[in-house]
Amino acid sequence: MDISGTFGEDLAANAVLGVAMVIFFCARDFCKRISHSDCVYDQEHGGLRIKLPTYRERPDVEDGTQL
Repeated sequence: MDISGTFGEDLAANAVLGVAMVIFFCARDFCKRISHSDCVYDQEHGGLRIKLPTYRERPDVEDGTQL
């Protein structure tokens, strides 16, 4: 079975679009993490230090207190 020219172009365009969407969503999520991070400029070592937030599971609240 032969792939027609337009079908091949559609496959290529969809592949490029898919890759672009993956890059966009990864970059967006990374920027969201950086915007919620602790950023400081370190003058001793000469650079920007970024501490990304990490996932911490909330402890089960058994005594009725809230975090």
